Amino acid sequence: LGARLLLHTSSDQRGRRRSDARTVWPRSTGARGAAMAKEWRYQWRSPMRRTQAIIGVALSMGFAVLQTLPLDDPPATVIYAGMMGLLFSANNAFNVVGFDSHSLWLEFTAAGGLRRHQLEARLLSYGAGTMLGLVLAGLAVGVATGQWGELPIYLALTPTGVLCLLGVGAVVSAAWPLTAIDGDNPFKKPTGANGCGYALAVLGAMASLAVLLAPIALPLVLFDGWWRIGVAAGGWIWGWFVWRTGVSRGVARLDRHGPDLLAELSPRLGT
Repeated sequence: LGARLLLHTSSDQRGRRRSDARTVWPRSTGARGAAMAKEWRYQWRSPMRRTQAIIGVALSMGFAVLQTLPLDDPPATVIYAGMMGLLFSANNAFNVVGFDSHSLWLEFTAAGGLRRHQLEARLLSYGAGTMLGLVLAGLAVGVATGQWGELPIYLALTPTGVLCLLGVGAVVSAAWPLTAIDGDNPFKKPTGANGCGYALAVLGAMASLAVLLAPIALPLVLFDGWWRIGVAAGGWIWGWFVWRTGVSRGVARLDRHGPDLLAELSPRLGT
């Protein structure tokens, strides 16, 4: 079962039901809907992306539960350990441009580069798995500790965390893409993921994510009261702002340096 879920692919097309974009993604009548339909289908059909999603969800749940084991009487706020699941999705969200980079020439041929709706679709397809991991991590901590009081506020916080992650990921993906070829070993280290420069970029992105989340997350953890649900819900506006700003900067970077990135990620095509 594990091999089938993670790595199994089939080239046999017999009996496979044909479907158009509307079947995969409702109301996919425009470019944005078509991009979402393509990425949503790719998310499951790609062995590498499927593996990344499953492992990200599993690690998010397991790591959150591990934080509760040393505590004899865990506080109600221990459920916020589930937000650490963002760390296990950062590796994917920070490289949505470099993934399957050898097919980038299709985007350049069709539209002159990676357009905004295509970048958003790639980010959102990764964000869906991140959201699932955070929700399941919170539920797992609740089951392990019996602390359910903070669950509604925690769940209200998760969209803000995902939006901030994707906003930062849009900038990092456009500025420091890594070549990751679909079909390779899912556990293979992407080409270029070494050196002090890339390490500093990732650390800076992680620090930025923490700073962006702190104004919303800290009041929820440090204070009591149901008024915090309003703070968590208001965080959606902040998360949306971070998301929009990050995507805009990522698109601007791709517009300026798209051909250079294509040459870097796919040298034979770039020449």
